[in-house]
Amino acid sequence: MKKWTMSPCNFSVAADLSWDDMNFSINDPAKVKKTDKYRDIYCKQDVELYYPFSESNYLQTSLDAKRTCDKIGGHFPELEEDGSYVPALRKNFDIERNECIYVMPYYAKKNEPFMHIFTNEKVDVKLSETNGAINTEQENDVYIYLAEGSLYTSSVPGNSYSYCFICSAPQVPEVIVRGLKSCKQEVDYFYYVLFNNDKIYLRGGTGANVSYNFDLQRWENTRLTDEGNLVTAHIKAGYDTLGLGKHTWVVYNDSNACRSKYGEVITQELIMTTCNSTEFTCNDGGCINILKRCDGKTQCQDKSDELGCQLVILDETYYKDMLPPGINDDEFALVNVSFSVLSILKISEVDYTFHVKFRLKSEWNDPRLQFKNLKSKSTKNTLSDAQRDEIWTPEMIFTNTNDDFATILDEKVSIKIIRNMEDKFTLSDPDDIENYRIYSGDENLLSLSRVYDVEFICIYNVLWYPFDSQVCYADIILKGEVEEYLKLVPVVMDFPGVQELSQYFIKGYNHCTKIIGDKEGVRVEIFLNRRLMGTALTVYLPTIIMNIIGHNTNFFKSYFFEAVISVNLTVMLVLATMFVSVSENLPNTSYIKYIEIWLLFNLLLPFIEVLLHTYMDLQRDEKEDENLEKQSTPQILEKDSKNSWVEKDLVSRRENVQVKALSDHYESGEELMRKKAKRNLARAQMFTNVILPIFAILFVVIYWIIGLLISYYPLTFGVVDHHCDLSK
Repeated sequence: MKKWTMSPCNFSVAADLSWDDMNFSINDPAKVKKTDKYRDIYCKQDVELYYPFSESNYLQTSLDAKRTCDKIGGHFPELEEDGSYVPALRKNFDIERNECIYVMPYYAKKNEPFMHIFTNEKVDVKLSETNGAINTEQENDVYIYLAEGSLYTSSVPGNSYSYCFICSAPQVPEVIVRGLKSCKQEVDYFYYVLFNNDKIYLRGGTGANVSYNFDLQRWENTRLTDEGNLVTAHIKAGYDTLGLGKHTWVVYNDSNACRSKYGEVITQELIMTTCNSTEFTCNDGGCINILKRCDGKTQCQDKSDELGCQLVILDETYYKDMLPPGINDDEFALVNVSFSVLSILKISEVDYTFHVKFRLKSEWNDPRLQFKNLKSKSTKNTLSDAQRDEIWTPEMIFTNTNDDFATILDEKVSIKIIRNMEDKFTLSDPDDIENYRIYSGDENLLSLSRVYDVEFICIYNVLWYPFDSQVCYADIILKGEVEEYLKLVPVVMDFPGVQELSQYFIKGYNHCTKIIGDKEGVRVEIFLNRRLMGTALTVYLPTIIMNIIGHNTNFFKSYFFEAVISVNLTVMLVLATMFVSVSENLPNTSYIKYIEIWLLFNLLLPFIEVLLHTYMDLQRDEKEDENLEKQSTPQILEKDSKNSWVEKDLVSRRENVQVKALSDHYESGEELMRKKAKRNLARAQMFTNVILPIFAILFVVIYWIIGLLISYYPLTFGVVDHHCDLSK
């Protein structure tokens, strides 16, 4: 590349000009009426460029003029606040005013206010604001023009005048060529737009001349090299293009190195542009802000800014199946993992499954890649399907699934590029035909995202059901034997989905690194706390009510013994049915669950009630107690025929005395038995009416205190098995 040493306004044919000393800008003047004698003037001041038009195509010509003016970074001068025109444009130039009448960028439909041609905004033009007379009572469309320092309106221009727009532009337009081959082509890299005899031509920094051949209708580039070789090139393009934009150049007699590599005649695409480093060159030579390149909205007139929007620059040595290296000679390349729970679809304790819909995001750097023109919003840096399939992406496996479910790369996958916060970039080499910003792969993250719904295996510990808490998890490892080169790093976990479930609510969640099998992976844990209200209403409250009903039979009359027994047996039957129903909806375990202790206790209460009522009824029986007879003491004893002592009257020889004695004896025994039965009955009633209810109430209080403590403080009491920190 040439090194320039002078400024453009001190330009001479054989001068070496300094690249660093020059300010480049987009320039594309159209038909300009100036000669070289004005070069010193417009190098010091703004340049007036003239764009002829006719009345018949006024609006279309005005748009063409604006596009041309935009290419050179110019603008149409506007009315000042006091209604006058820009004074500088009526000075400095020795041109007869009647050669070209300047047309302002305003027009008006019949009986309508003046409008700006390009913005369609209303312009308030009044007679007092002009130096001439504005006549708004025209039969046809009206426009404003400047003649001899005054503003006028007209609908039909006079035949003796030519009309033109004025484009106020910066200094001499400067043009560079992009896309030259690396074989040191003899085509000049830098040019100036100059004017001679009402014609535009370009002068190269080392003497090349670019002029338009009207006979062949093409732009021709000729340059005499230091060795005396004449290098020529041409493009087929219209005069008004100035050769700017992307064109196919045919180059003859180039350097020996280029001819030996590409042949005697080199056909190549080049861009001649006035755009600076912050702008993109449209194919037609127009310039737009480079940040608007590939933003989804067409800015170029030819829509070329939305063509070729590939973001990834692949080196020819890039191999997709090879793992990316670490950054700064790190041992591992890191893959950052983020897990976002969208919804919990199903929880089944019996099947030991946990069905979750989630978004898995993985982010990594690939130093082998480069990216083009990244936007600040990553959503605008999304890779196409074709480019997605050309780069390496991490593959992961969920190990706690039935079939070791693996991540998928399909049409549901979105891969974006996250631009670095400092917006660090380098500019493409001038040898590249397009000007773009280059972002390195080691400073800008690739982000892969996809939504999955997966059924995970979850081992539920229902020992403390329904006061239990559960921790279900997803174990993630990298696919293949890559642990020596890649490492998963948990970064962000969130839960934007609904956290209030039908059976549980989310008490916490987290993810962390964990050795899974023999590999280091990431475990994602979701902390579930069971809702008590449902079980309390369907199990605890009914059992309490049933036992209260059974206990109320203690206050039935004694002769309702059969009813008492029937009620308590019915209570037992209902509680047994409830026991079976609850057990069937829980996993089969070898240990007794906390709710089963409650149900067994509630089954035991009516059973005890039945036993107590049977015993009390027995105490009310008046059958003879044979043991009581042995405990009686006779008052008068005699020996009988067997020489045994007996009560005298019981063995009296007088029958009536003996009968009376026997009757009195039995009555005294029955009285003793009744007293004992009464005492036993009182004790039984005390137990069933006082002691048993107190015992039941104590059980209920202690049971619920322990249960609520376990429910509210599961981590404190260590009743859940977890690996990550769930206390946050």
